[in-house]
Amino acid sequence: MSDEQFDDDDCSIPCPACGEEIYDDVPMCPKCGEYILDSERRFWSNKPSWLVQLAVILAILAAIGFVLPWLSTLLQLIGG
Repeated sequence: MSDEQFDDDDCSIPCPACGEEIYDDVPMCPKCGEYILDSERRFWSNKPSWLVQLAVILAILAAIGFVLPWLSTLLQLIGG
């Protein structure tokens, strides 16, 4: 067998201490020796920034859509 290294971006994360790309299942960064805590493995950390921004915008629009009918009812009662 050969000692090939596989470049799989889906399985790597940046080290929170030094920024080196490391496999997401290692407990310690091989470059700087910093331990990788499970709390630092966030769902959005390895997602493209446009996807995170889109999710935030959609969440804000959903919140507005949920609050708007309540607000219009409240304004009708006050102005009534």
